[in-house]
Amino acid sequence: MIFKWLKAKNFLSIGEEGIHIQFDKLGNIVLVKGQNLDVNDQASNGAGKSTLIECLVYGLFGKLIKGLPHKEAINKKTKKNLEIEICFELDGHEYIVHRCRKPDKLTLSKDGEDITLGG
Repeated sequence: MIFKWLKAKNFLSIGEEGIHIQFDKLGNIVLVKGQNLDVNDQASNGAGKSTLIECLVYGLFGKLIKGLPHKEAINKKTKKNLEIEICFELDGHEYIVHRCRKPDKLTLSKDGEDITLGG
């Protein structure tokens, strides 16, 4: 599996402005360095580094690594419209997973065709 890009908004520390990371434009090795400006310009705790991994896990599996309930995934300020979209390549096919909470929705597409299962 090769991650191509990740979009997220209203997830944990990520607010309404959201993020969009193009992994396929970054190369094979990526360094994630945090800077928590709420504390000072040298602090990295609480900057959202592990949130990127949480986005991938939650987007794919619908569970948080820490074992917290779904309601804890939604950004505490916005309290709605959690949205994660992940694009990855597997066995020569491109897949896009789109997961939302409040309102709840999950879709999966393969090579641009919706293959979401009901229920």
